[in-house]
Amino acid sequence: MDTSAQLPPTGPPSSDGNASRIKRANQACLNCRKRKSRCLLDVDGTVPCLRCKRDNLECILGGSNRGGRRVRKNALDPQILPSPNAYPQEDAGFHGLGNVGTVSPWTHTGAQERTAIEGNQQRLSRDGQLPSSSSSSAPDDIPFPNLQNPSDALGILARVAETSTGEHETSANGQRASHPAPMAQPGGGNQSQQISYRLLELGILTIPKICQLIMRYQQHYHPYYPLATPKIFETSRLAEMAQNEVHLLTAILLISSKDLVEEPQVYESCSEYMKTLVSNLAAGGDADVEAVEALLLLAEWAPYTQRASGKVGRGEEDKESWMHVGLALRIAYFLGLDKYSFRVIDDGKDSQHNRKRLVWTASYISDRQISIRIGKAFWSRGPGPLTTLRREDYPSLLPQSPNEEDYASIFQATLELTQLFSNVHDVLYSNPGSSFRSHLSGGYIKFIDDFRSAIYGWKSVWGTLTCSPQLKATLLMSYDYLRLYTNAFAFQATVRRALPPPATSTSNPNSTPQNPAPLPNHAIQAPSRVFYNNVASVGDA
Repeated sequence: MDTSAQLPPTGPPSSDGNASRIKRANQACLNCRKRKSRCLLDVDGTVPCLRCKRDNLECILGGSNRGGRRVRKNALDPQILPSPNAYPQEDAGFHGLGNVGTVSPWTHTGAQERTAIEGNQQRLSRDGQLPSSSSSSAPDDIPFPNLQNPSDALGILARVAETSTGEHETSANGQRASHPAPMAQPGGGNQSQQISYRLLELGILTIPKICQLIMRYQQHYHPYYPLATPKIFETSRLAEMAQNEVHLLTAILLISSKDLVEEPQVYESCSEYMKTLVSNLAAGGDADVEAVEALLLLAEWAPYTQRASGKVGRGEEDKESWMHVGLALRIAYFLGLDKYSFRVIDDGKDSQHNRKRLVWTASYISDRQISIRIGKAFWSRGPGPLTTLRREDYPSLLPQSPNEEDYASIFQATLELTQLFSNVHDVLYSNPGSSFRSHLSGGYIKFIDDFRSAIYGWKSVWGTLTCSPQLKATLLMSYDYLRLYTNAFAFQATVRRALPPPATSTSNPNSTPQNPAPLPNHAIQAPSRVFYNNVASVGDA
């Protein structure tokens, strides 16, 4: 603060009479306010003040900034428009605009700006793109409420750009605009003209044929892997499915036609179209939950390998399944389905909450089972053992009548069995080095005993499950395979310990590691006898 400006330039007053004639102004003049110093007036309180009188300046009292809400010039809220009295009037005074109450140039356009802002907010609220001012306090109504990466921020900017230009198209979040779709009937005549589906437009398939393939899939394939959403089987919604569930619909048609050897053209057309859709997904095309479902169905049934080679059941289809599961998991992670590994509370805002949980759990199961079959590493974190998902968490699989299959219980049993598979793999088959050391040390026995108890515990719970004989047989086959997968580790360890250690001859100095000298017959050790009389005599019996 400039302390020299507190008193007249002649110094401090020398008598009490001069001090009584000095009075501090209630409102500082513009010059003193600019210098941030006290404004001293005569006893009668008239201008000019002592500083302005000394410097021969024009003395103008400024207005008060106290009271009310002060709005900054760089306010971010467009709903709060500036008022004439909200800003200091220093600049106005120096330009000869007068004292308090000077009209600001902003007041001429304030009404127009306010009207435009209110109109934009009403339009955005009506279109459902951005929340209105009345609901702006709710963070859940704003797209991407939790920013975690630059992609989320770019998504918000893209949404704002679409809103400002009047484009209300589908965004990358999987939200689709609902349009009334024409109903498709199984026996419709020219209904294909109203359904936008490539195989219909090319004349390869007809609506009755599509409905026949869908019902065939529902009868012969869906019970063994009930992942597809139930609405896909409603033929009256065929137009809606062809528009919003094109990947899932095509995958169902492909799987249903793979065994129709008398109609090879149907399979070939569905196969080519499905490969085109999958290629677009791999190239970064738009994908939603239905695309993940389609890829998981392809991984489960492997429709390409069977028709190409005619051989299945010996691992020929594992590569195809592995590739489809990998792409499905990448899309699922991109869509944020991994958060459904935990018990996310359904607040009713996500209409596909239960569907996403089912799809992510199915991704975890497929990844574990296929990875174990081909001996590859896992990609999915999945619902951990502490999640404790139950049949009630998958309402679409619950039976609607007493005569329907309880797919929810079968799915829960498969999930718990898959978690046991995963634990056995992580402990016993995590990597070749640790498996070899465990074979030689014998420390695996206590783990196998614990796994055997856990497997028997699963059998005591789910062994009495009431379902159709075919589904019960597939469930028990997985159970027996898990027992074989666990006990095979002990069998392999017993055989490995019985093999003789590798021996090399050092009698020939000309031999090299790349070209070792042959061993004499008497130096070759025969493997020790593994099973003397029976398996019960072995230490790992």
